[in-house]
Amino acid sequence: MKKYKKHIVIFLAVSAFVASGLTANALIHGSCNYNIYTGNYTVKDKTYAHGTMANAFECALYGVLPKVVADRLGVFGDEEAEKRAREILETNEDNQKKE
Repeated sequence: MKKYKKHIVIFLAVSAFVASGLTANALIHGSCNYNIYTGNYTVKDKTYAHGTMANAFECALYGVLPKVVADRLGVFGDEEAEKRAREILETNEDNQKKE
């Protein structure tokens, strides 16, 4: 009987670990406020056509910046904005490789 208890405890520990990882992953993907299809930015039930570079960077930190946003990032800016956009895109790409 002790052997079964040990297996049950191990099973429960592994299940809890897996569940916490899945929950954390869902929270990370849910924390990027860009719509993946339109690129619109939504916060506090208000939708905007564009977010800010800081908003894009927050998503890039987790590697979840939507392609539609990445494609337009820095397009209308000066040289400094283009440089910042490249940095954000590199950050996003690097963090996608970690998953």
